[in-house]
Formats: sequence, C-alpha cells, structure tokens
Amino acid sequence: MKKFLTLSFLAVGAAALASATTITVACPISGGSGVSGTATSVCNTAPAPTGFSSLDSITLAFKFDADFGLGPGSVIEDFDVNPPGNGDAFGGALDHPGTQIVTDTARGILGVLTINNPTIAEVDAALAGLTIADAWTAGAGSFNNSAFSYLIQVSYSTASAGVPEPTTLGLMGGALIGLGFVARRKRS
Repeated sequence: MKKFLTLSFLAVGAAALASATTITVACPISGGSGVSGTATSVCNTAPAPTGFSSLDSITLAFKFDADFGLGPGSVIEDFDVNPPGNGDAFGGALDHPGTQIVTDTARGILGVLTINNPTIAEVDAALAGLTIADAWTAGAGSFNNSAFSYLIQVSYSTASAGVPEPTTLGLMGGALIGLGFVARRKRS
C-alpha cells in the first residue's frame, strides 16, 4: 500500500509540474488569377516562448484552393517557406514537398508539415514573420484563380510553479477519496 501511495503522489506531482502551451500565428490569404503566377504571404509575428521546459513542435497547416469555372481544368501549385534573413532555418522541412496537380474534381489541398523537437533558432524563425512564396503554373481549362492560406503553431511545455491543472486536481481528489474507502474497508 505504501508503494502505491508513493507512486500515486509522484505521478500526480509530475503531472502538476508540466503544462502544454501553443502559440498560433495566422498568415494572410494570398493568391491570384491567371494561368500562372506567384504571390507572397507574410505571416504575422508573435513573441517567443518564455519559461519553457521543452520545445515540442512547429506545425505549418496549409490550404490551397483553386477556383474552376464550368468544365474540366487543372493547375499545379507549390510553396516555399522563407524566414526573414539569409538561408532557410528549417532546412526545407516546411516547404511543400513538390508540385501538386489540382483538378476541378480534386479541388482543395489541405496538409500539415511538422517539425518535432525544434531548436530555439527554428522557433524564433517561425515566430519572426515567415515569408511564404506561393506559385501556380500551367493553369488549363476552366481554371480561374488560386488562394493559399497558412497557419503556424508552436507547441511547447512549461514548468509550472506548483499550480496543478484542474484535471490533475480532479484526479488527485478522486485518488484520495478512493484511498479513504480502501482504508475504511481495511478497518472494518
């Protein structure tokens, strides 16, 4: 019983010390019309995390939406993520992995690119106002225009100052009630 109590309190204590947090950055919609073209989306900025115990991930969610009129059509899309300054702080990990053909029957493309356990340099670059270069080429048939939209999320864990989350408190309270019933049963 003593081992059980010790392990229970250690597990609850560890859960009370960590808390997950996410910073979300929106990027304005970009795109345009014409058979081929380019556009640029400059994402908003956000302050870097403070007091973190671990950097969990950087996620880039993207959507490409092509507008087609009546009848068949197609277009090829791709994008390149460029943080401010020289070079690519992500080594190409957030760039679209290649050109994608979009047709009137397979309209929007949704996707998520993730970097797990990013470095502080990668997190700083993600929150500093990324520039995303969009391109569409070889528009054919009833293709009219394109729209690109992006959302960046940086997830990290922080070390709490000993204030457990509500779920942790509920679990701890339930465990203590259960232990009370066990102790009462033993006495009977």
